Amino acid sequence: PFGSRRRRRGQNLAVEMAVSFTEAAFGCTKTIAVDVPVEHLARGSRSRSVRTERKEVDISIPAGVDDNETLRVRGEGSPGPEGANPGDLMVYLRVMPHPQFTRSGHNININVEINVIQAILGGNVRIPTLDEGDLQLKVRPGTQPEEMQVIKGKGIS
Repeated sequence: PFGSRRRRRGQNLAVEMAVSFTEAAFGCTKTIAVDVPVEHLARGSRSRSVRTERKEVDISIPAGVDDNETLRVRGEGSPGPEGANPGDLMVYLRVMPHPQFTRSGHNININVEINVIQAILGGNVRIPTLDEGDLQLKVRPGTQPEEMQVIKGKGIS
């Protein structure tokens, strides 16, 4: 209604969280410690002070997140003034590099060395995966240097 005042929410807080390449690909839940400023009112007085309290927050990381994405966790920021709703916690994700794999959108890439005979005549080579151990990849005869072969269904969903 006209003339009513909306109660102000608490401030949003921001944290940075590192996740492994595998955690980003498949999703996970991680717990993070967050320092939250809390206003305290002294008993019998009107003086207020702000203290920092540490709390643990569970962060649900969905499968397929990428580096530099931001997750919003509603209601986990600073408490609102005078009982208003708390702000949100903004979690900035940093996906750590994997020693073997790189990512391009929803595709996972790996460089595999083959010898000249395999490149000319074709053959089988073992390929590591993120989730199922090794797969056998059939190298096509006449494979050229830097040629890419695709294994369907093994990327980021």
